[in-house]
Amino acid sequence: MKHIKSLTLLWLMFLAGSFTLSAKDKPEYSIINIPGELLKEADAVIRQNQLSIFIQPDFRVKEISKEVITIFNAQKDDASEKVIHYDKYISIKNISCNIYDASGNFVKSVKNKDINDYSAVSGVSLYEDNRVKHLKAEYGRYPYTVEIQYERLHKGYLELPRWIVQNDTRIAVQNSSLIVENTGDQELKYITTNLKTTPKTEDISDGKRYTWKVENIPAIERLEPYYPAIEQVPGVGLQTDKFNYLGFEGSKASWPELIQWEHDLQIGRQELPENLKAKIKELTDGLSPLEKAKTVYEWMQKNTRYVSVQLGIGGFQAMLAQDVYSKGYGDCKALTNYTKALLDVVGVKSVYASVYGGDSPPIIRKGEISQRYTNHVILCIPNEKDTVWLECTSQTNPFGYLGDFTGNRTAMFCEDGKGRIVNTTSYSEKDNRRVRTTTVKLSEDGNAEIEITSKSQGILYEFPDAISRKSEDERRKILYKALEVPNPNIESYKVKIFPNRLPSSLENIKINARRVATKTGNRIFLRPNIVNRYPKITSSKHQRKYDFILRNPKQEIDSVIWTIPEGMEIETQPKDVKIDTPYGKYETAIKLEGNKLTYTRIYLRKAGKFPPEEYQKFIEFRQTMYKNDKKRVVMKKRST
Repeated sequence: MKHIKSLTLLWLMFLAGSFTLSAKDKPEYSIINIPGELLKEADAVIRQNQLSIFIQPDFRVKEISKEVITIFNAQKDDASEKVIHYDKYISIKNISCNIYDASGNFVKSVKNKDINDYSAVSGVSLYEDNRVKHLKAEYGRYPYTVEIQYERLHKGYLELPRWIVQNDTRIAVQNSSLIVENTGDQELKYITTNLKTTPKTEDISDGKRYTWKVENIPAIERLEPYYPAIEQVPGVGLQTDKFNYLGFEGSKASWPELIQWEHDLQIGRQELPENLKAKIKELTDGLSPLEKAKTVYEWMQKNTRYVSVQLGIGGFQAMLAQDVYSKGYGDCKALTNYTKALLDVVGVKSVYASVYGGDSPPIIRKGEISQRYTNHVILCIPNEKDTVWLECTSQTNPFGYLGDFTGNRTAMFCEDGKGRIVNTTSYSEKDNRRVRTTTVKLSEDGNAEIEITSKSQGILYEFPDAISRKSEDERRKILYKALEVPNPNIESYKVKIFPNRLPSSLENIKINARRVATKTGNRIFLRPNIVNRYPKITSSKHQRKYDFILRNPKQEIDSVIWTIPEGMEIETQPKDVKIDTPYGKYETAIKLEGNKLTYTRIYLRKAGKFPPEEYQKFIEFRQTMYKNDKKRVVMKKRST
């Protein structure tokens, strides 16, 4: 409300004043032309977003973009930046960027010399053809408006440009349009996301024109958790059945055809020098196929490094395996192809596979066959009973372990001439498990000696594994931040890693802590759950729109054994809890035997996809855990 009032005062000032317009001024950009309803929860408003795409014969594409955005405060200064990718197959021309004040008066232009041009992958000569132009148009006097225009020419395509109406939260949209003129010989297909509007279609010379227009879309205050962000913003995806990329023609008429095309793109790129072949054969002589694969994988990890290049930048074709050998580095495509080439040498069959790596993989929509559903490449060693997946970009992953980055999801590969969609390794709650025992020796002044022993496996091993690779100083900083013990002083920390296909870790930490419990008179107040409390969950009044997806199930089993001063008894304690929901299970129990107070906690997080109307029940389940995890036990001196 304060934000809207301040803008109202600005409007009155503009209306009361008189302005001398220059030829470069654009009064239509004045903030008085923004509908008031768009200002709610908005740090910026897209005034115009015009994307025109011209699909020409021979798979050439011309893209013309004009973006005009008004920025109200520093929270959205990043919206004044633009990063435009190009390479030897995509050229850029006619870039312009102008800045206007609140009333639409021209302030300045961003000059060509101020537009940075650099490699998309800094410091790696292999990718020097893959570049970006980066312009920044901050003004600093709010509100201000930025107008950015440019053209890109594509010599062929795999993916057509995607129209994203809102690409961030707290940005409203006044006007946005997409125009597609298709004069090529391919029928245009489109998939809309979160848009009710349908395109206006017109016949034009040698083809057809499609026009989408939207206006006055309020800002998205926040994205809903547990659902892919890209699926929550309005937009349109475009595709044609046939495409041509780097001179390689392919088809998106079906998933098998697209997968086959990507497979064919890698043919002939596995050649290795004879001296390397001899070395690999010597390393694996006399081993079983699985032992050979493990030896090759671990040798590759020790002798290469990963260069982070997103799939699509640097192309979809892997660099030559012999170049990886000579240079010692590569991106996900290169290292996966290189590992495949090494396995070929020793007669172990493997398959190059595309997958989406990271959190919240996009949901595959019916009718949309698109490379946007993948951003990473891994290797599969197929076996009827024991398929092995390899993450070739990691120098530390145990053989056969994918973890939460690419585990539990779909992948696309071509085997024996057939493109298929398959599932990667699925990790259950039994695989992702932590068993932790904590002993607390409590003194009468409330201080304590604490020892925590944890055995973790699956995705829960990843945190201790990462800590094990840190220096002593870094390790302590991380532990102090992670510990929930009040006022801790770490005496020692030991960790042992077991790098199996389902890896595990064993940790032991000894702590001295002050004021773990509070003593008042003859009573002691303590929270028995000292190591694993569920974080606070805030309820939302927002009506959920999307399903919620819970990934990576896990199980946590905690036992906290308190040795309390002699002569104490429980006066009040929390009731034992046992909850079973579709989203998880939660159990706690407390018992006192002599001077040993034992608190047990079991939490099972389930995986699944649930409808939006169940979200509040899910939140209530988590709130119950939060409340129970922080409950206290009150003890008093036993009567004599």
